[in-house]
Amino acid sequence: MPKISTYPFATPPTLSSYLIGTLDVYSKDTKNFLITDILALLGAGLYVPYTGATTNVDLGSNTIESIGFINPNGDSDYFLKADGSLDNNVYALDSDFAFYVPYTGATGNLNLGLYTATATSFIKLGGSAAQFLKANGSVDSNTYLTLVAATASFVPYTGATANISLGIRSLSGFDITASNSLNVNGPLRVLADAGTAGEVLVSVGPAGAPVWQSPADAIDAYKGSFYDVLQQVAVAVDTAYSVIFRQIDANATLGVTIANGTLGFPTRITVSHTGVYNVAFSAQLQRVSGGSSQTVDIWLSKGGVNVANTNTKLTFQANAGFLVAAWNFFIKLNAAEYVELKWATSDVNIIMANEAASAIHPVTPSAILTINQV
Repeated sequence: MPKISTYPFATPPTLSSYLIGTLDVYSKDTKNFLITDILALLGAGLYVPYTGATTNVDLGSNTIESIGFINPNGDSDYFLKADGSLDNNVYALDSDFAFYVPYTGATGNLNLGLYTATATSFIKLGGSAAQFLKANGSVDSNTYLTLVAATASFVPYTGATANISLGIRSLSGFDITASNSLNVNGPLRVLADAGTAGEVLVSVGPAGAPVWQSPADAIDAYKGSFYDVLQQVAVAVDTAYSVIFRQIDANATLGVTIANGTLGFPTRITVSHTGVYNVAFSAQLQRVSGGSSQTVDIWLSKGGVNVANTNTKLTFQANAGFLVAAWNFFIKLNAAEYVELKWATSDVNIIMANEAASAIHPVTPSAILTINQV
């Protein structure tokens, strides 16, 4: 049996006295404990007063840490309520509410202060980025032009009553189409040229911009003038040669060009527009030696093929000096087709002669050719 110590009321206990206590909370046995041992345990901070105490206990500078209050069934995802039960609700921090506006079913207004409700907060289920959200919650699927795209690609409706500045840009001729009429309230310029009163614009095709011409000139708009100031010879008798035209009168040429032939010389008179053309020429022929009569043939070729019924024969008598061959042809030509003037001689001493200018006359070309649409 454990020893039981008691103390008379008149004899106060000392630190070396014994107290009666139990070994643990579940033990029915008692034991004598030195008061100094009990105080040492309390001083080590290992105990708090019995939870069933009916009076307050002064803990001094010590506190009861929250870790001392737990629910055996809880974890860090729960909150402990005052009655010891668990709260498993999901709570948001105050800082999280920077991303929310109040419930949309609220009956009162909300002052957002410096903040606004962003567009990404308002969406239409089933909508897409290509649609617009209307005020009644429906979607607008129309296709709209942005201001940048509209101003870069369009000019105002031609029926507008006010002028618009195009800045440094201009209306290109190949961009203007009119199903009814094109109204121009100011000068119509082509390459900064407004022409003169009464002139009309004449197309030169893909070769360049249209040009201003008088109506009379426009009727005969397509033409060309070519000539050659060098001597031309036949290397072999009875052989076809193309007449060469090394010079162009640019002021009298429009819509007609010349290109090199098979021998690398400019011989092919090429038109840019389909039509009927008058081809006229003159050739200064000379027999430089020889005593018997000889002949020269001259005809027209189209696209490298002789044109039927176009040849003319000339005869040089013995010791004849100069002859001039000059006549014209009418021929239908399609755009990009060409003609050549051909010649052949029975004597290589017959040439197409040139002559330098003198005090009396200008240069004598060996050959001259003009062409104009009729």
